[in-house]
Amino acid sequence: MSHEEVRLLWRNIGDTHRVGFVLACAIRFMLATAGQRPKQLLRATWEDYDFQRNCVTLIDRKGRQGTEKIHVVPLTGRAMAILRAVRAISGSYPWPFCSGVKGRSGASKGELMPLTLESLKNGFIRYNKALAEQATSKDKPAPEPFTARDIRRTVKNLMIDVGVNREQRNLLQSHAQSGVDVKHYDRHEHLPEKRESLRRYDALLDKILKGEETTLVDMDTYRQQKELSFS
Repeated sequence: MSHEEVRLLWRNIGDTHRVGFVLACAIRFMLATAGQRPKQLLRATWEDYDFQRNCVTLIDRKGRQGTEKIHVVPLTGRAMAILRAVRAISGSYPWPFCSGVKGRSGASKGELMPLTLESLKNGFIRYNKALAEQATSKDKPAPEPFTARDIRRTVKNLMIDVGVNREQRNLLQSHAQSGVDVKHYDRHEHLPEKRESLRRYDALLDKILKGEETTLVDMDTYRQQKELSFS
């Protein structure tokens, strides 16, 4: 995704037909948390959020036996603002990203559910359809559609642009913690490194969302102008 596509998605996803407020917040939250895996974000409960340290603990299950890997993600002020917004709607539910809809089939029929990957997929389909209709009305070709996976890839490229090295990118996006024994894992390990990577990324994201020049991101100036909610 280009910088302009990111900016327009952030600005317009909430106005897209049949994309509800909570779903729009979930999509923005993916961007705000540096492209975390959507399945993990959607399944995280309010109890998984640490509002003292401003972070969320995600569980990454890998392999046929579902080996659990803990992944702790720091939260920026931008991410915290999204959580405050959805709390007004979903604060009484187990999950932040829950619209109160109950399962309609299978084992979850009749049970309260968080937003699903299918809901997320439909949200992107509807947004892409809206973009295509706008282009057609202007006699322009429809833009290439994108999905949740493209957000993760886009964030990776943005982190490269602001000098986050491969090791730190992998750490923040949960690529580099294989073989960790959950019983002995310090869930706050590497938080300082993750926070710094997020600071760099969020500085660029801030400029993109404001439509500002994004050639360079001066981190010293950014820190002075904008205090992030890190503990």
